[in-house]
Amino acid sequence: MSKSRHGFTLIEVIVAILLFSVGALGMAAASAAITRQMTLSLLRSRAASIARDRDETAHAAGCAEISSGSETKQGVVSRWTVTHGLTASIDLEVERRGTNNQVADHFLSAVPCS
Repeated sequence: MSKSRHGFTLIEVIVAILLFSVGALGMAAASAAITRQMTLSLLRSRAASIARDRDETAHAAGCAEISSGSETKQGVVSRWTVTHGLTASIDLEVERRGTNNQVADHFLSAVPCS
C-alpha cells in the first residue's frame, strides 16, 4: 500500500522561511544604503548650487565690486576670498554635512577685470 503525501515537511518550511528572511534583510540593507546615497547627493547638489549662485553674483557685479566674505544658506556655510589682479580670482569653500562629519568642497572661479 502506498501513501500519498500532501504538503511540506517542517524542515522544508523552516528552510523557506530562512531564505525569505535573508532576502528581506538584504533588501532592507540596500534600501538604507540607497537612501543615504540620495541624501548625500542632495547635499552635494545644494553645495554646487550655492557655489554657482555666488559665481553668477560675482560675474554680474563686475571686478571692482567683488570682495571676500561668507554666508550661511540652507544649512551650508560658504566662505570666499577674492584676489584682484588682471582677473578677480575667487576661491570659494563650501562646508556641508557628510555621512559622519563636515565636508568642505572648493570651487575656483575668475572674473575678468577689463
